[in-house]
Amino acid sequence: MGVTANTTGKLTSQHGLFYDYLLTNFSEEYAKKYYEANEEAIKFVKDIIEKEKIECDFKEQDAYVYTREESELQKIKEEVDTMGELGIDVEFTDETELPFEILRSYKI
Repeated sequence: MGVTANTTGKLTSQHGLFYDYLLTNFSEEYAKKYYEANEEAIKFVKDIIEKEKIECDFKEQDAYVYTREESELQKIKEEVDTMGELGIDVEFTDETELPFEILRSYKI
């Protein structure tokens, strides 16, 4: 279930509100390494697809974490701030391609 539910897979460096947790409970270095490891894994898969000329539906897209609850906005703000401090390209937005209204989200 969860994020990928009935799809064949998803590669991402964005796993919910997780970077603030890593920074708070471990360290900045740990959180950066986690991000870098995820990015390297995505690049590894992409390189294999290109090298082996694998015909598949691989495509790069933005990843979003969003809320429809006012009470969750501060958590998203903290996550965006943390990710920015870690050097991750992240932005706050209230516009997505979702078929319903959101209060705020971030994307990487």
